[in-house]
Amino acid sequence: MPLALQAAADEYIGWLQLEANRSPNTVRAYGSEIRRLLGFLATNGHSLVADQLRHEDLRAFQRHLAGTLKSPASRARALVAIRSWLRWIAREGLIERDLSNGITLPKLEQRLPKPIDPDELARL
Repeated sequence: MPLALQAAADEYIGWLQLEANRSPNTVRAYGSEIRRLLGFLATNGHSLVADQLRHEDLRAFQRHLAGTLKSPASRARALVAIRSWLRWIAREGLIERDLSNGITLPKLEQRLPKPIDPDELARL
């Protein structure tokens, strides 16, 4: 019987909590991003069977994120969670191929540190 992506997501969330010992905030954030992907796939007529997930589905999701999440940092956070999940399901043998290599993260702008105010420096 084919594995549903939701079942793979549930197993991954359990693994994050129990075996990887990730913080509750990480588990919550990763779960939220995976649910966002699954919702997108369901709404747009993509398969929700693990072995039928394709690079094209993930590229469509990346385009969706680019239109809905304006901040490159927010898109990167979402895609890191999805990429981690995809690596895990491939490593666990739940899918035959690792699709995580098809996910590219947006470039984040490099911010320079703010200089210390002279008055603040004098107080130090």
